[in-house]
Amino acid sequence: MSQIGDLENTIEHIIKDINQREHAIRDKDETIEEEKRKNQELEKFKFVLNYKIEELKRDIDPLENELKQL
Repeated sequence: MSQIGDLENTIEHIIKDINQREHAIRDKDETIEEEKRKNQELEKFKFVLNYKIEELKRDIDPLENELKQL
């Protein structure tokens, strides 16, 4: 009987461990998805900023040429 009780306790501990690991995996998966969304937003922001930089460069070029002529 003692061996059966020990085995049942071992099984309970293993099940608890599995549940904890599954919970940790779910948490990490959620974190990964959140980071992917943040990264996607940053990529959009980067695209907009690069466009603005190029736009400003186009605006500056004629002014620089005018300054050189003066």
